[in-house]
Amino acid sequence: RLGRGEPPLNVYALRCDVLDRAVDAGALIGNRAGRSQHIVGGALDCASDRGSQGGDIADTVGRSDCAPCPVGFFASTTGSLSCTECAIGTSAPTEGSASCAACAAGTYASATASGTCADCDPGTFSAVGASACTPCAAGSSAASAGSTTCAPCAAGTFAAASGADVCALCPAGTAVGTTGATACVSCPAGRYADVDGSLACTECAPGTFADVAGS
Repeated sequence: RLGRGEPPLNVYALRCDVLDRAVDAGALIGNRAGRSQHIVGGALDCASDRGSQGGDIADTVGRSDCAPCPVGFFASTTGSLSCTECAIGTSAPTEGSASCAACAAGTYASATASGTCADCDPGTFSAVGASACTPCAAGSSAASAGSTTCAPCAAGTFAAASGADVCALCPAGTAVGTTGATACVSCPAGRYADVDGSLACTECAPGTFADVAGS
């Protein structure tokens, strides 16, 4: 009810809804109680008084404040009705996020609405924004969790299969002198390798022999 001396507002009902606007059932809205009121498409814009900011939402009618988006969700614009799940390969670790961050290299997020990105297991690696980690190729390895790349096996070592966390030493009787090997080479007859991890096979000394390969 209007007090004595107050100008008529020609308004039947005003109530802030979830978009921080008020329904204008009349034709004209006045400037009342020091509030700046603007008609936009037949609605009163309340944003100057209270509006949801990025990362917050007003999801019910008549709220007195805006709720922060939960971990793993975001709201990028003002006046949001709901929060959006972070996509795979991204995360939002805190409440009230206005955006999701891409997972750092060496980490991943395989599900939507992730609060954190997990480290890649040893033997795997990832680039920025990964939804899964990639196994190291044969001939390479990644010893630590959270690897951003795989290292080629050193000379004298090998990795026969993908996903190795360490490269194995060439067994005695075999050798490899190059990096990134997927297998070691047996020593030919007349040569030998008597220790694991040999880079090359040694010729038999005078007075000795090796009549089979792999000695």
